[in-house]
Amino acid sequence: MELVQGVTVEDCWPRMTEEQKGVLWNNLMDMVSKLRTLSRDSPHPLISRIDGSALYDVEVNGNGDKRPWTGPFDSVKALHDWFAMTSKMGFEAIWPGRTLEEIPDGFRHLFPDDSKVVFTHGDLHPTNIMVNPDSPGQIVAIID
Repeated sequence: MELVQGVTVEDCWPRMTEEQKGVLWNNLMDMVSKLRTLSRDSPHPLISRIDGSALYDVEVNGNGDKRPWTGPFDSVKALHDWFAMTSKMGFEAIWPGRTLEEIPDGFRHLFPDDSKVVFTHGDLHPTNIMVNPDSPGQIVAIID
């Protein structure tokens, strides 16, 4: 870990011009595209945090949710099956007496299980993007 000189996008956004915001957006898209070119050298992709541990999904684990963190998953199919299962949580009241497995799933077929696994940032937001205060379109760091 190292100290980075800069300010967060959250802090400088209100003072940025539309042109600076456009430059920032283009730079951010370029950085994310480069991150997504990275992949694991393994015949069995592991979907996890960078250290191989469980993921934190703000949609699933956020807002005081007590469910365990997500994964890790040894395949895209396992991840998609998990999303399909958790999307039905809370519907037990509508389908009394049925388990999650018995509740109809209307969207699992929309997730292709042959998707490529790539590296990405799982929680990118204005408080963890650091920019140059004198040139706020210039990203100096992305905090994880």
